[in-house]
Amino acid sequence: MKDFPDLRKPSHLIVTLFGIGKIPFAPGTFASIIAWIIFVYISHFIDNIFLLTLFIFIISIWLCEKASFDLDNRDHKAIVIDELVGMWIALLPAVYFFTTQEQRSLYAIFAL
Repeated sequence: MKDFPDLRKPSHLIVTLFGIGKIPFAPGTFASIIAWIIFVYISHFIDNIFLLTLFIFIISIWLCEKASFDLDNRDHKAIVIDELVGMWIALLPAVYFFTTQEQRSLYAIFAL
């Protein structure tokens, strides 16, 4: 498929993290940095980020399969949603073991 990713297709848009995967130099690294920033921000507002991470994990499997259906190389460098999921899984212990519910609530108040 020569036109991969076609950002007009929702599955391609999401698996490339809204075009981050099209960055010519180190798209996975940029996706990991963005995933880290998003996780830190969202974790201040969502009490159970584990369920969100699990949901994104399941949806990303389906979206990657859908987006890479016609590709010869299923591990295309533009597909970077796996960096988001991997980073979020790696960061989960930081939220659950190093902060309390009260701290997360206080962070959410001051983050506004």
